[in-house]
Amino acid sequence: MTVAIQISPSASLFVKDPQVSSTGRSILKHAIPLMQELGFEKYPEFVQKVADLNVELSIEKIKRDSEVLREMCEKGELAIVGAMYDVHTGEVVFMN
Repeated sequence: MTVAIQISPSASLFVKDPQVSSTGRSILKHAIPLMQELGFEKYPEFVQKVADLNVELSIEKIKRDSEVLREMCEKGELAIVGAMYDVHTGEVVFMN
C-alpha cells in the first residue's frame, strides 16, 4: 500500500521523512513555500490534487522499480492500492 502526505501548514515537517517518495519530496519542496505564502486553506482543491498525484506517482514508481511486484500485479496475485490518511479525522480513504 502507498501512503500519501496530506499537505497542510505543517507539511514541511514531512519533507525530510525517509518514507516520503523522492517524487513526493520534490512536489512538496516546491509547493510548500508557495502554498504557505498564498495560504493552504485558500486552495483546498489544488492541495488535494497534489496529494492525489503523489499517491499515483508513488504507485507507478513501485511498479516500475520492482520487477517482482510488477509481475505479481500483472498476474493478479497482488494489488497495490493508494490511500489517503486524513490527519484530522483519522479516516483512511482508499483510492481506485
